[in-house]
Amino acid sequence: MKRIERGFGLVGAALVIFAASGGVAMAQFFGSSDNSGNSGNNAQLIDPLGGKSFQTVTANVAQFILLDIAIPLSAIMVLVGAFEMITSAGDPEKTLKGRKTILWAAVGLVVAFAAASIVSLIKGIFGVG
Repeated sequence: MKRIERGFGLVGAALVIFAASGGVAMAQFFGSSDNSGNSGNNAQLIDPLGGKSFQTVTANVAQFILLDIAIPLSAIMVLVGAFEMITSAGDPEKTLKGRKTILWAAVGLVVAFAAASIVSLIKGIFGVG
């Protein structure tokens, strides 16, 4: 039940963000006016990428996911697993749970690095960037 509620919360947050950004874009497009009071005659759209290429944006996103999310998250999960092992008080199930947490944190980090390497390999094969 909690998973369903969490899913609805994430979907709702995504819809709010989408609606807000769409509202800003619509206001910029339809609601622009100059000082003479003419509205809609000089509509301009702002480049959301700031003139950057698609390759630059994807490289920045991949770097953000790897450096800013995957590495700190795996470090936190290793600490959680170590805490579970320390506080197990000799209970083999809790110790095993802590070991599995550390193992899966390491697997997640390896997968993140493998994904970054695969992207780099594909870019090298096709001569992009």
